[in-house]
Amino acid sequence: LPIPLKIPDEAYEKLIKDCPTYLDCPAVYISSHCRDSLKIKLSAQSPPQADPLKFIRHCVRRYIDPSLDFTLRLVLKPGFWQLEFGYWRLAEFVNYFGCHEIPFEKWVGLEIALPKQPLPFDSSRAPPFPVGEMLGLRQLKWAGHRKQLVESWLPFTPSLLGNLTTLELECDIALIDCSYLLFHGKNFKHFTLRTIRKDLAPDSVFSFSPPASSIERSCLESLTLESEDDIGPLLEPFNLISLRSVTFNLQYPRVTSLHGLSFWKTVETVIMEQYIPYNDMHGIRALCGPNTQFFHQDPDCKLPPRPFVGGIADDNDDDDY
Repeated sequence: LPIPLKIPDEAYEKLIKDCPTYLDCPAVYISSHCRDSLKIKLSAQSPPQADPLKFIRHCVRRYIDPSLDFTLRLVLKPGFWQLEFGYWRLAEFVNYFGCHEIPFEKWVGLEIALPKQPLPFDSSRAPPFPVGEMLGLRQLKWAGHRKQLVESWLPFTPSLLGNLTTLELECDIALIDCSYLLFHGKNFKHFTLRTIRKDLAPDSVFSFSPPASSIERSCLESLTLESEDDIGPLLEPFNLISLRSVTFNLQYPRVTSLHGLSFWKTVETVIMEQYIPYNDMHGIRALCGPNTQFFHQDPDCKLPPRPFVGGIADDNDDDDY
């Protein structure tokens, strides 16, 4: 177990003294269900915890195994917390945890779940924690409003993206913003994004021009995209030589722009999660190698994706026997 650190009482008191309360306890909930992660949730929770710091110490000393890759999970729920105040206080909890419990450089994963609405953000305030010390951060799961990708205490800068091997993003963004993420995610092995919105094209959050020449991304193995806009022009400049698994949920009628992409012959698994014209589906299947596993999933169907064989979804029906 880690050696207990001396925790400055005044730092902790600052975190909880002005917190909203639930049943006379701070509206902060700490939990840990495995030996490599801990969750900090700013929300009313039942039963409440009278002393969240005491529970943090208890989890770190008793449950967290310092030899394992560590992941911190952060959640901000609106309601008891005023949004701007809660957003900054969440960062202050992160700073407190990284400075006094498990050092930032030992963090491998970070998961952040924010409200799906823009949060007021004062960019003149100093960052509440040293982002540059998260040198070991490789996995980031993030859900929230697109404005917080830049107006944030954890902005999606090229340096942050360049260190990641996994990015899972649940956020409505423009097509050009997805291009920014792929361009700077030079070490991405797994990239998931939901959702690219066509109506956000005039309202991108990153200042970025798409690459004019071919860009090799040799690390990317798994790509999952949900999109209302045509992703053909997005993917065309990227040479994804190691891509092995593709999952697309494309919410537009024709996908012929995907036919010119170079990775179809080498992918091992393709899952198409949408209604798609027969000719388009058959055309994409024909581009794949003979050993590619090709699946189709109707959006309204809760069953697992079905193999797509010879242009139809194979039901593996045994009624003839």
